[in-house]
Amino acid sequence: MVKNFLGGGAAISVLARLQGIELWIVDAGVDGDCGSHPRLIDAKIRRGTRDFVEQPAMTSEECGQDLRGRESSASDSRRTGR
Repeated sequence: MVKNFLGGGAAISVLARLQGIELWIVDAGVDGDCGSHPRLIDAKIRRGTRDFVEQPAMTSEECGQDLRGRESSASDSRRTGR
């Protein structure tokens, strides 16, 4: 799925392109190696999440770590204009 996003084949990729928006993908918990790509941000908290039907997908600590990472990514984007 991540490779499809980055390759421009996903619906969100098409919508972003039509609107002139540069799409960046953040790997916060893909259960696998996404490789490297200029628009892929490696922010993996853990490999995969738990089944949320049975238990929380992430612990409170993992969620907090993820949110702090988003805040940092957003600040970097504002500062660099990307």
